[in-house]
Amino acid sequence: MGTLLQDIRYGLRMLGRSPGFTVVVILTLALGIGANTAIFSVVNAVLLRPLPYKNPDQLVAVYDMQPGNMTTPASFPEYLDWREQTQVFQSVTAYMNRSYVLTGAGTPEQIRATGVSASYLPMLGIEPAVGRSLRPAEEPFNGERAVLLSYASWKGRFGGDPSILGKTLVLDARPFTVVGILPEGFLLPNRAELMTGLGIDPKFGVRSLHFLGVNARLRPGLTLAQARKEIQPVAERLRKERASEHGIELFDLKSDITQGARAPLYILLSAVGFVLLIACANIASILLARSVQRKREMAIRATIGAGRLRLVRQLLTESILLGLAG
Repeated sequence: MGTLLQDIRYGLRMLGRSPGFTVVVILTLALGIGANTAIFSVVNAVLLRPLPYKNPDQLVAVYDMQPGNMTTPASFPEYLDWREQTQVFQSVTAYMNRSYVLTGAGTPEQIRATGVSASYLPMLGIEPAVGRSLRPAEEPFNGERAVLLSYASWKGRFGGDPSILGKTLVLDARPFTVVGILPEGFLLPNRAELMTGLGIDPKFGVRSLHFLGVNARLRPGLTLAQARKEIQPVAERLRKERASEHGIELFDLKSDITQGARAPLYILLSAVGFVLLIACANIASILLARSVQRKREMAIRATIGAGRLRLVRQLLTESILLGLAG
């Protein structure tokens, strides 16, 4: 231990004698490591961590499979058909992006919203931070009108007012009662600010209109591969009953959510990885050039009894100090 402390003290003195060299190496390492850390943090949060929902491995995205193996969102009748398939799914939920004009709270403003079925939050295992979830009576087109606010919208647009529960928001000239506040950090599709009932107009409830995102929770103990196998007889039966050529396809929900970001993030991570490798190669060249300048020092230390291992250990100690500082 005493020898190690001696090597560290000597290494610090030597680095202090060459401040320009030391600063260049540390900054080069810091930039390379910092860029990799930042990008890996994003990759870890988006691609590697499981979804922040209850039993996320059971969650799947459900798509309509059209002739030619092309997947599309579901139509409303398809969603209703799939919702009945309890031998495969514990629960099935639908959502759609929409927008409203908010009035009665200052200047009229268009605001993003997500219409969902009443089972949306319970299926994900999410409880509102304040208030309650939607009820089945608030899902139909002519049902009761209720709205939940995203946490960011509640804090930013409404000042975090706790008395907003039970108040009325006028959306597209129709009154909606605020029944809950979504948890902090919970993001709605399309980064919407409001959650309302699905409220699908009957004129859009035809099989030729595909506009619904559908998610489901698999039956306990059922893997994605098993679910895909079990859903095929269901798809075949529905094709016969509905005189349709469409099928059903399942995807892991996390993969479905991140599929657009996966390739760009991995490419970016590879790019910054190469930047770090280049930085390390440049630093290695600088260290080799510096070692040539220190030949006289090494020769004197060898003459007074320092072995080769001791000299190598001293150089490694200095490199580790630079790496830690970087």
